[in-house]
Amino acid sequence: MIGDMGSSTHPGGVEDFPPPHDAEIAIACRKSELALVQARGIAAKLGESLDMDHPPRFSVVTRSVAGDADKQSPFALLSKQTGGSDVGKSLWTNGLETDLVADKVQVLVHCLKDMPTTLPANCLLGAIPAREDPSDAVIMRPDSPFKTIDQLPPGSVR
Repeated sequence: MIGDMGSSTHPGGVEDFPPPHDAEIAIACRKSELALVQARGIAAKLGESLDMDHPPRFSVVTRSVAGDADKQSPFALLSKQTGGSDVGKSLWTNGLETDLVADKVQVLVHCLKDMPTTLPANCLLGAIPAREDPSDAVIMRPDSPFKTIDQLPPGSVR
């Protein structure tokens, strides 16, 4: 997600890109390992895409969010406490979006599944990168009666 930097000539409030040479662009994400991997990947892709003598530096900063801090309370209760618009979704995005709108960071990296359906004012969905390998692995106990996914009973994840 990209915030409105205020000096835009583009519809939707996105500042001209690329930024001035030697600028630093802070990319924020949750503190989870997956979020860090995704944010570092986006930083690398942005850096590779710029054909500049002095490209900006990309730094990845993390933030604790309500959904990570409280793993006991129901989502609906936490969402009301954090002022989120989408029950559950705002638990992983609200604090980061606040930092973006306040210009503490310039870019957010979220899993699309964690984003609310309505974005805050002055924010937009700037890009969706190509999907990585979506393959999953299934590990079963050695004493399991099931040896393949096809052998799992009806109603289980297949």
